[in-house]
Amino acid sequence: MLRTLIIILTLLIATTIAQLSFSQKTAIYSNHIVDYKLGLELFEKQKYGAAQKSFFKSIESVGNPNSEVSINAEYYAALCALELFNKDAEFLLTGFIEAHPENPKVRIAYFQLGKYKFRKKSFKKAIEWFQKVDVYDLSNIELSEYYFKFGYSYFVRKDYERSRQMFYEIKDTDTKYSFPATYYYAHISYLNKNYETALQSFLKLSKRGSFAHIVPYYIAQIYHLQEKYEKLLEYAPPLLDSANTKRAPEIARLIGEAYYGTSRFAEAIPFLKRYMEQAYKVERDDIYQLAYAYYKSADYDNAIHYFKQVVGKRDALAQNAWYHLGDCYLKNDSKKFARLAFRSASKFDSEYSGEIQEDAAYNYAKLSYQLMLHPIYALKGYIEGYPNAHARRIDEAYEYLVKVYLTTRNYKKALKSLEKIRTKSERLKSAYQRIAYYRGVELFNDRKLLLAIKNFDKSLIYISDRTIGAYCHYWKGEAFYRLRKFDSAIESYQKFIYSPTAINTPVF
Repeated sequence: MLRTLIIILTLLIATTIAQLSFSQKTAIYSNHIVDYKLGLELFEKQKYGAAQKSFFKSIESVGNPNSEVSINAEYYAALCALELFNKDAEFLLTGFIEAHPENPKVRIAYFQLGKYKFRKKSFKKAIEWFQKVDVYDLSNIELSEYYFKFGYSYFVRKDYERSRQMFYEIKDTDTKYSFPATYYYAHISYLNKNYETALQSFLKLSKRGSFAHIVPYYIAQIYHLQEKYEKLLEYAPPLLDSANTKRAPEIARLIGEAYYGTSRFAEAIPFLKRYMEQAYKVERDDIYQLAYAYYKSADYDNAIHYFKQVVGKRDALAQNAWYHLGDCYLKNDSKKFARLAFRSASKFDSEYSGEIQEDAAYNYAKLSYQLMLHPIYALKGYIEGYPNAHARRIDEAYEYLVKVYLTTRNYKKALKSLEKIRTKSERLKSAYQRIAYYRGVELFNDRKLLLAIKNFDKSLIYISDRTIGAYCHYWKGEAFYRLRKFDSAIESYQKFIYSPTAINTPVF
């Protein structure tokens, strides 16, 4: 009986202890589940500090690092650290990855670490973590964020091709990242000179989103680069009225260049001048453009003023400026200044513009003749420097040279120059007759009788003046007589006697 009582008491004590133990375990289990759920609720409300404390408390309550609740709590505690920018955030999440490599949340952890590095502007590290992400593990919302932040990281690192590919994935979706992705996709297309692609994306953004204030300037630039000047002139003027102080000069330049590109130079001037006056920095090209607009508008004084500001270097722009300066001075009847400007333009290498060089040299030679300032040097320089120039110009240069030689009575060189003129006008033929005759008389007086006869024969090629023709026969007779070639002398004398105008000459 006593033994039976002892057994019953023992069983009762064991049962009580078991019940107490089970109750204790149930309480512990309930506590860490409550802490874990509370942590999730706080996490959803973005109260990350309090949430992290609940997750850590849950882990401590479980006491088993391999428990599913403990692993999940460890993951969320690390995410809280990321959100709070705690110094141990990266340590906690990488520790989670190393401790639980097979856990499905590891793949999301890569994405979270990428976001963390992105927020810290450590874009190289962000790219490294984003590269580990499998897009099939992300929700649609996460996917949009992933593509944008991955793409922007590449953008900052100037890897524009990979960046463009990322933005392309989400630019046409409907998320908060769609408009930013469209903007950067368009910007990269603009940088790559894919202007039409960029234009379509910018037009999409022009009236919506936070980029509406900036994309009109891109659109205006693209119309300008595409030389769609009429579209630009429709689109850009309203921008000028609303543009801030910083952008207004650039818009004025685009409008001015659109008018310039459509040869409406007078309309271009106010906008180009506004850019000149308001821009932070003005290039020589801009000054030249304004000068040329004044030139084409026949405002030569202003054109001269601005062309003078461009000629300081040895390049194609300076050569063009010198050339147009010459023409401006010519139009203002300032031939001396025009001559010097054309001379400067002709001294540039032909690699810039051989056509301008040759034309400037021609104008320099022509003005040198008109002003009688070293005309022989200038005319010969043109003739010898441009043997393949247009025949009309070469002949004209020789004609000027002949006139100079006639003025100085240098008949030898005058005749030589005349002989090089390929197409002689009646006026030049008359000059040839006269110069060859005078040269023959010179040679006769120098007793170079055979050469004299040769020049009298040249004079007789063109009979413009019959009296000169008669004199040629007379002096040929005299030359032959002195050479004792009497038959030839008689023949020449007879031709002289029977010339209609001979009777009026003193030697008849």
